[in-house]
Amino acid sequence: MTAKAFPKPAAGAVIAAGSLLVAFGLLANPKVFLLDLKVAQIVFSMVIVSALAARFSRAWVTILHDILQPVCVVAMLVGMTQMLVQLADPSQLGPAYAIAMLAPVYGLLLAGLTVSWKEPSTELPVGGGLAIGGLIVFWAVVITAILAKEGSVVFLSVPALCLVGGGVVFFAGIDWLRVQQEPGRWRDRLLGLGAIGLLGGILGALASINEPKAIGVAMAFSLLTMLYSLMLLVSARIIFPSSVLPTGKSSMGLGLMSLTVPMWLFSFFTFVVLVLSMMEA
Repeated sequence: MTAKAFPKPAAGAVIAAGSLLVAFGLLANPKVFLLDLKVAQIVFSMVIVSALAARFSRAWVTILHDILQPVCVVAMLVGMTQMLVQLADPSQLGPAYAIAMLAPVYGLLLAGLTVSWKEPSTELPVGGGLAIGGLIVFWAVVITAILAKEGSVVFLSVPALCLVGGGVVFFAGIDWLRVQQEPGRWRDRLLGLGAIGLLGGILGALASINEPKAIGVAMAFSLLTMLYSLMLLVSARIIFPSSVLPTGKSSMGLGLMSLTVPMWLFSFFTFVVLVLSMMEA
């Protein structure tokens, strides 16, 4: 039995009414739903990046949904790291934290708007000049967001770079020694490197709970290790999809529950530790 088509003018009116109601609900209290241009640019630029990576084919939505959650976490980590610059002024921690939490909200909004066009196809374009162009757009937007505020030097962590870079070199050496290489192997490797830094930073912060400056260093290491790892993961997804996609799959499997929610919890822990350390000081 075929469902009866709904008149397009009526359907359009229903969509418009629903959109207005949602917008009113979100914007009725501006302090509940903040707007940060840099965070929005990082998230919504993924439409351009996905279109370039897919060579303007219908697979762009598939790529968008696959990289959206990692990119939202990258934007969140950028905001959390910038929050560390505000340690001298405790009154700025709350607003900075709120802005950092906006990225997943924008990501969910973008995913909801595009889900109707998502294709289940696994035959996605690989690499090419347009994909490299998309990668350049991604890095440019993130770096611009980092440099837009004071204290951008905090984003350079030599220990975090050594951990992630050394891990990549280590695993690359292992691959050179192996005859067979499993598709998708780099997804877990990069996430594992980020998780090691994340846990190491937490332990360092807990051990320095009475020293706010030491906590800032530990948290920067923790946040930046995951930030570097996720930026490499998104880059690999755009340029070398087979390195992060399991055989026969078009998705890395990084959904809301597997990545964003744990990072939400970690960011809340970071915020609480910073507040407690300042109270002790």
